[in-house]
Amino acid sequence: MNKLMIAGAMAAPLAVGAAGFGGYKIAQGEQQVAENDGYAELIAAVPVTTEVQVPTSSRECRQVPVTYTQTVQGDRTSTPTNMIVGGLIGGVIGNQVVHGSKRDAATVLGAAAGGYLGYERAKRKNEPQTVQRTRYEERCNTARGSRTELRSDGYDVTYRYQGQVYTTRMETPPPARFPVAINVTPTTG
Repeated sequence: MNKLMIAGAMAAPLAVGAAGFGGYKIAQGEQQVAENDGYAELIAAVPVTTEVQVPTSSRECRQVPVTYTQTVQGDRTSTPTNMIVGGLIGGVIGNQVVHGSKRDAATVLGAAAGGYLGYERAKRKNEPQTVQRTRYEERCNTARGSRTELRSDGYDVTYRYQGQVYTTRMETPPPARFPVAINVTPTTG
């Protein structure tokens, strides 16, 4: 037999056995990762938050009664009417009260007195009058305050790299397996 054939026949079971063992490890969910491949395995990622006070403002409005004073001018068109009616009534009364030769004088005097009283009545009605009125107006103000808000400060991440456990803070949660920066620093000796 050829030496090459004998070596191949002996190596074949070893190769098949090694492949079978590797398949068994993959089937068990274990990944073979080289120790220096630059990837870490995530253990935990805990969100970190901070309470902050956020200023707020709101507009508040309500209806408020407001009383104001207004001066109203009287009706000036009633003055002549009041004088004429007063004169007529005064003249009739003067004519009815006095009899005899003085009747005409009493009628004229009654008409004059009635006209004067009519003028005075109209004058009182025509004087400016003060009137109070109430209306509702909207009054608004701005209420200022604050509310508490939680803001994210990132994540406290615990990971395993080359058999060691490390902790760091990241802005976003990392995946289950993520690359890490490997810094090599020479030692002085």
